[in-house]
Amino acid sequence: GKDVNALAHSPARPFKAVTCSEDFSVVFHSGVPYKYEKTITDHKNFVNCVRFSPTGANFCTVSSDKRALLFDGKTGSMISELKSEGEFAHKGGIMSVSYKGDGTQVFTASADKTVKLWDLETSTCITTMEMGKDVAD
Repeated sequence: GKDVNALAHSPARPFKAVTCSEDFSVVFHSGVPYKYEKTITDHKNFVNCVRFSPTGANFCTVSSDKRALLFDGKTGSMISELKSEGEFAHKGGIMSVSYKGDGTQVFTASADKTVKLWDLETSTCITTMEMGKDVAD
């Protein structure tokens, strides 16, 4: 198998754990004790990061396929895809995701040298911050 890149667990009952991997998969577990529930195969490249919202209501995955996907925290069903670059969230692979405050927004950080703030209710980009222009930046 391929490396697991990240693990996230829900902060409240019903407890869930999610892993993401270089085999392009997201694996959803129910607990405790944790048992395999399903494999999610919506990404088309390495899945680099997964995070649960502060309430556990949803979780977000980001990938080298330039996509950021939002899932229901209890069922593992996809809720939406965050998009601002046509069919993608970023112009380059996305390395990290982090929830802001109450869990209604997330930040994504990409190899395209941008960090984006997203509204999860509308799945739209609120703002884009550029981290540099040159390769050496």
